[in-house]
Amino acid sequence: MFARKFFSLELIVLSFQIFGGVSSVTNLADVPCGLQKRDERSPKIVSGFLSKPHTYHGEFPWMVSIKFKEGQHFCGGFVINRNFILSAAHCFDSITEKFSKLSMMKAVVGEHHHLKKEEPVDAIDINFAKIIRHGQYDQFNLSHDIALLKLETALEWTPFVQPLCLPDSTEETKISYGTIAGWGRTGEREPASDVLLQATVPILDNSKCQQFFNLAQFKFLVNTFQFCAGRFFGGVDTCLGDSGGPLMIREKISSTEQMTALGIVSLGKGCGRVALPGIYTKIASYIPWIKDQVLSQ
Repeated sequence: MFARKFFSLELIVLSFQIFGGVSSVTNLADVPCGLQKRDERSPKIVSGFLSKPHTYHGEFPWMVSIKFKEGQHFCGGFVINRNFILSAAHCFDSITEKFSKLSMMKAVVGEHHHLKKEEPVDAIDINFAKIIRHGQYDQFNLSHDIALLKLETALEWTPFVQPLCLPDSTEETKISYGTIAGWGRTGEREPASDVLLQATVPILDNSKCQQFFNLAQFKFLVNTFQFCAGRFFGGVDTCLGDSGGPLMIREKISSTEQMTALGIVSLGKGCGRVALPGIYTKIASYIPWIKDQVLSQ
């Protein structure tokens, strides 16, 4: 059985920053996308690795914590414009009634630490107006695991609430590493993190990923709408609670550093296990669908 990763990051190996390589991006917002708030208190770089996996407030200002109204985090997501969040369809499966009712869920934007008030701006709760899951989504094998969440109230841009770039639908550039972030569990048997964490994972081509799965006797076929990321020996991975969050790359476009989401955290067998990298929804395959949905609402 595979594990849906709603309700983390296995952060045994410290993360490092990579400059990626897509030549163009899709920006659905009315401001530049993928721009981070700079902070002098950000983790120091030591021999190419971040000295700690914790993030600073505003480092990933598009990150969204999707919670029940009573405050329990269960999935991630990310802002793509003032009215929409992108996430994983399986977070809202109708097989679990509690996870499919709009009135029982909320999006929390601008959040960094679940338990602490942030200065100078605290997190903001916003209700959902609509959940749009891909029409071909299969809740049993998690094909087309992507969903758009329309917000009841349009977002106001701040240094702590910003949109993330999406890739171009035709982009097939080879990229070696991506950054993952989330509030999920820090191990299969560990609790979820109260503070947003990050890590870096190698991106695998599907044939290599399939070789790993075959070696681990994991009977899952990676399709062309998915990709894998993770180390052969495990240790760094997403886990329960990270579903719906982005796998991102950092790039320079016209001398400006931006971040682009290449994937959405979807599924995996356990967290950080040997020869079992995480599986992500390939966003580039869904750019036409995303545009159509956003423009038609």
